[in-house]
Amino acid sequence: MSFPFLYNEHRAPWDYWRFTVFGAERLFPGFEIAHLEKQGGIGSTLGILFLNWLDTSMNCTLATRLLKGLLLPIFLLLSLVVNFLGLLMDRLDRTGKFYSNVLLVVRKPL
Repeated sequence: MSFPFLYNEHRAPWDYWRFTVFGAERLFPGFEIAHLEKQGGIGSTLGILFLNWLDTSMNCTLATRLLKGLLLPIFLLLSLVVNFLGLLMDRLDRTGKFYSNVLLVVRKPL
């Protein structure tokens, strides 16, 4: 199971009400957790949100959709830069508390 998580962890490891990695562990009592992984980081999450916002904003009117088509090469270059900066920022963040997705694989005991 994979679910989005878009807020920093707080009160860890007692933050169960949102789908943090700690809350994910409690979703399947009696199951063995085969894999639990935080995915993304603060930089890549901010980059995804920014690029998604920009794309969505450019789809609001016919004029901006046409402009978006004309500016596609620039948008692709901007996407490359934003993704590179996001990955760099992910590497610089040592807290491990900001992530955009949780991946959980559970196994039913025999």
